[in-house]
Amino acid sequence: MCTSNLKFTQFIVRHQNSSALKKPSSKEPEIKISRETIAKLERLSLVDFGNEAGIKRLEAAIKFAEQLRSLKIDDSIKPMYCVLENENLRLRHDKVTDGNTFLNLDRGFVFGPQGKLLRRNLENLWFQSNIIKPFYNVFLTSTDKVSETLENLKTLGIEEKPLGIAIIEESKNSWNTEILNAYPKLNSHRTGKVTIITNANEGKELYHKTQRERKIWWRKLSREPSRFKFTDSKKLSKNKDTTEITVNFEFGSIVIETITHQQDIKKLNNQIELNSNVHIIEHKTSLDWGSLALLCDAYDPESPENPSQLKLNPKLSPYKVGFHLPFTCEESSDMSEKKRRFMLYLNNLLRSKGIETIFTTSLKGIKSFQVPLIITVDDTSLQNGIIQVWNQLTTLAESVHITELPKYILSRCN
Repeated sequence: MCTSNLKFTQFIVRHQNSSALKKPSSKEPEIKISRETIAKLERLSLVDFGNEAGIKRLEAAIKFAEQLRSLKIDDSIKPMYCVLENENLRLRHDKVTDGNTFLNLDRGFVFGPQGKLLRRNLENLWFQSNIIKPFYNVFLTSTDKVSETLENLKTLGIEEKPLGIAIIEESKNSWNTEILNAYPKLNSHRTGKVTIITNANEGKELYHKTQRERKIWWRKLSREPSRFKFTDSKKLSKNKDTTEITVNFEFGSIVIETITHQQDIKKLNNQIELNSNVHIIEHKTSLDWGSLALLCDAYDPESPENPSQLKLNPKLSPYKVGFHLPFTCEESSDMSEKKRRFMLYLNNLLRSKGIETIFTTSLKGIKSFQVPLIITVDDTSLQNGIIQVWNQLTTLAESVHITELPKYILSRCN
């Protein structure tokens, strides 16, 4: 410690008795600090007090603390947390006045124009993953046709196990009861369910394999894969186990899928007779709750550096490509028309390949539609066929020839 600060080190910290708290002294005590006190504070707080400014700040802090200790508080004054806990305070209801609505929860799962496309994309991905791609046969049916479907398959000689029965329907089962308390009309939601009938010696292995595959599938669609986790396995009965896939947020968790394993089952849905040596693995996905969870996952809140954004996985984006044709007064009408026709050609080319696109002259419109890729053309594009493809997530552009454009887009959005 420097010589100028030695005057602060020749003091023993003052101790007050209990009576001093009730009757503060009219004479303000002098505050000084010992060398031992400084050393201890530096160890605890990692703050350097070996200078005159640091000592003054410490003295001021101690003086303020002494004033608080001797301050008499009126009994009518309550701590803030008591007010927040005991009073029924209403928060303000902010409303979005700009931009398009993906999802409204006040009247149930009411999807806006973009939200409907997002959920359709999620359902298509679920269909591909769980009905088209499994190594076993999966047949789509409805709840009231399960028995008839199994009988038809038996008649046709299709009984090899594992065998899957898929159902996509509106479900009335209540999920996420904590959120339902705030939005009671969310009790109806669209679900996709696959019931797998398999041999008993393969049941447990297939159950664990299905769990892994389903969690990986969700994580691939997420901006933060670590949000997606399993709950602890629950034993619903002697021969029935279940687990859930949840998405964790600061406000709580959203259940998006349940996976169940049932052994020694005699009847399917308590109606259809089964052999005694089969197990049932059933996974049920809520496409509505899943859409909500993925929207929450994609939302990037506003920060001092960046505005709020919705960073959707390109596979889920309502539109994959946006064509932006800026209007400039300096450009001749003939050149503008050539560019417009050129972009319309590219737009139709991508749509013919099944790629969702949107065409606009407004950059604001492009951003509000959450397209992952934006295509722009310039004067040289008309001559050499090379265009610029901007990635909204990376804010980088790549030069792509129009003959490679469909392949380029599909490789980044599928």
